Amino acid sequence: MRATPVGKIEEENHPDLGLDFVTVYPHTDHNSPLYEYNGLSGGGLWELSYVPDETAIEGFRYEPMFFGVNFLQQREDTTKPCEKVRCLGRRAVQSLINKYRQEKKK
Repeated sequence: MRATPVGKIEEENHPDLGLDFVTVYPHTDHNSPLYEYNGLSGGGLWELSYVPDETAIEGFRYEPMFFGVNFLQQREDTTKPCEKVRCLGRRAVQSLINKYRQEKKK
């Protein structure tokens, strides 16, 4: 599992196709071990919120929210860190699950 701060998130909706996309622009630092995102295709993109919780050992708890499924890493210059990661959004994933379930019933 990798976690990285994100500088910007863009959402793109295509309701006519039942698809949505999320483009994430990760915070990049040449000293970071999160220089590459190769091999993450098919993995989930999650937003983690930290919520104060006095009953938790750390004093807070995580609230994960599914954002989408990674499918593309882009960068213009191979000597620089990843510039953006493209994902299928929640609606696209739900649409694909629904189509699969309908086909399976036939």
